[in-house]
Amino acid sequence: METAREFLASLSEEQRAAAMRPLEDETERRTWFYWPSPRAGLALGDMGAEQRKLAHYVVADVLSLTGAAKVHAIIGLEHVLDEIEQRQGARRGLPRDPSLYYLTIFGDPSDDAPWAFRFEGHHVSLHITVRGDDIACTPCFLGANPAIVRHGDRIVTRPLGEEEDVARDLLASVGAAAIVSADAPDDILTMNAPGLEQLPNGGGVSDFDPKQQRALEDLVAVYVERMRPDIAGREMDRLRPQLDHIVFAWAGSTERGERHYYRLTGPTFLAEYDNTQDNANHIHAVWRDLEQDFGADVLRAHIARDHVT
Repeated sequence: METAREFLASLSEEQRAAAMRPLEDETERRTWFYWPSPRAGLALGDMGAEQRKLAHYVVADVLSLTGAAKVHAIIGLEHVLDEIEQRQGARRGLPRDPSLYYLTIFGDPSDDAPWAFRFEGHHVSLHITVRGDDIACTPCFLGANPAIVRHGDRIVTRPLGEEEDVARDLLASVGAAAIVSADAPDDILTMNAPGLEQLPNGGGVSDFDPKQQRALEDLVAVYVERMRPDIAGREMDRLRPQLDHIVFAWAGSTERGERHYYRLTGPTFLAEYDNTQDNANHIHAVWRDLEQDFGADVLRAHIARDHVT
């Protein structure tokens, strides 16, 4: 990707040392978390204005307009959360700072050899692996705190609204059979596991009529279409055979504004969502894949094609 090469070319030697890691550094490449904390990589706050613009271009190069809007809105919530905690006298000693989002490039951006990047900070964790036109996009985590900012009865911002609304449409269609527990877990069950040996299970609905099937596909698309249209289209084509095997499970209340959780699990696909913290105004929503996480399939294909002896 030319944007990644332009970004790296703009950096000083010291900045490049912070921003770059070998692609073979599996431990660092699979390290991820979604809470505020220091991270490896080059922080937006340690870049100049033009460098920050290029860093955002690197990320936006793989995102749809919708995905980019969500990421920027989530980063902007850092100011809002800081203001809320200050007004409530409830500052938690955690950094609420939109400059503390980090870009890490793994390997050398190339048109044919594999490379990867991670863009990560509070409630954003994007992991992209590239080999030519083969692009893997998971784990893909977005969160929002607060999930909704209101002015009276009107909504000012709600970055992950469709992750909730489209799931509620599916729940309304399939009914109580999807509800596996009256209690929602405190977080997504897989959290920040570096690898998934198996997907969560424990009941739910897997038999959908045609209308429900369309609603299910709409919900899968909410996660996949965070990526730009050509990437999302290929991914939906890859996932479409799994739709007959996906299980939809809901836990917690079905009332808006109350604690709730859901997941979609297929043979390799996982979408997991919770809104339980801070009086059910704090969302975590992740897309993962047993085969694609951290570019596993892309790298396997590279080895099979280019390293056959």
